[in-house]
Amino acid sequence: MIRFLLCGMSRLIMAVLLLGLGVCALEVGLRAWQLRQRIAATTANESIELTVPSASSWIDVKPLVQIQRAAENGETIRIRTNEAGLRGPSVVVPKPRGVFRILVLGGDSVFGSETDNDHTVPARLSHHLSRNSSQAFDVVNAGCPGAGPLINLLRFRHQLATTQPDLVLLCLAQSDLMSDQPCRGALRLDDARQPAYAAHPRLSAQGYDIPDAVCCEFLTVDYLTRKLGSVAGFDRAAVPRPISSRSPASLAPVVPLQQLVTASFGQLLISIAPSNSLLGAEPQKQPSDLEADLKALLQKTELDQLIPVQNALSDFLSTSDPRSLFYNDSGKLNARGNDLYAQSLARFVLQAMQGPPATLAQPPAQVPSGNSGVPAPIPFSAPAPSDPWPANASPQLLNRQSR
Repeated sequence: MIRFLLCGMSRLIMAVLLLGLGVCALEVGLRAWQLRQRIAATTANESIELTVPSASSWIDVKPLVQIQRAAENGETIRIRTNEAGLRGPSVVVPKPRGVFRILVLGGDSVFGSETDNDHTVPARLSHHLSRNSSQAFDVVNAGCPGAGPLINLLRFRHQLATTQPDLVLLCLAQSDLMSDQPCRGALRLDDARQPAYAAHPRLSAQGYDIPDAVCCEFLTVDYLTRKLGSVAGFDRAAVPRPISSRSPASLAPVVPLQQLVTASFGQLLISIAPSNSLLGAEPQKQPSDLEADLKALLQKTELDQLIPVQNALSDFLSTSDPRSLFYNDSGKLNARGNDLYAQSLARFVLQAMQGPPATLAQPPAQVPSGNSGVPAPIPFSAPAPSDPWPANASPQLLNRQSR
């Protein structure tokens, strides 16, 4: 009897030891995999490695990032942010005399997580503006992966207005509207019923979250809870549902953003970023739903004469192979696509600075590429001068329901 108990006890101890060794091996393997991912900087979600939770704007770009990662085409790209979380060098404040500063807002289409510092849309926009104007320009890349119009509105209100921009260029993509969905539940309004702030739950939670701390310390626990939650369907509520531009809350932040930009003595321009999804078997030549809904909102709020709207899709459709300007897997613009979009934006900006739209030089039927893989510049046509923007404009407030 005693021998039987000892034999059973030894087998139990052996099983526990084997289980412990297996858990330790899994933990070591997960930590080695995580270390490899961090070294290569190739995590699947760029928003996780490039953004941090914010107490005022839900998320923001992580400051002082210096990483190298492999792009979708296999090339090594460099990503560097300054102390304010803006991609590029530090912004000089106060703004130097004689410099026209352009703040480019948007999601990853502006930040450019798949392109090098010198080939992002704002970097190429600065290049083309300098080539086609004697004005000194300072183009600031204020893109934020995973940020939509609402998050960018809060970022401008709390941080970016201090950069003293003369012009704010908001680049909107259909996918950006979905990015604002998690932020809306935390949105708080000010006394004027305008968006004030949205604190990320990681920064607003009270006390010490023991389960979250355990998951952070032990990758095995985090891995198992995520897998079991996926199998049981616990994470279904976290999957964002598609957001239409016709949703009242999706494009509404454009109105208070116009008010903030005007109060900062600047002008707001909006561009519809080209999307690979619109390049089907028969490319869409009519205005996209996003563009039509945006213009309808501006007309309803009496801002259609104050906020110029541009859609660069026509420039892409004029090329011989529009799909070659996007990455195959992610659908994001590659270096050649960024340059073509920047050329379209440069014409748009120069016209907005000088007057109403004039006849533009159309892009060539084929986008030639040089040794650097960047298309040749598209010629600009000089817009006709006209009256400046109305100084006595009073945008109508857009009422929002408090939560």
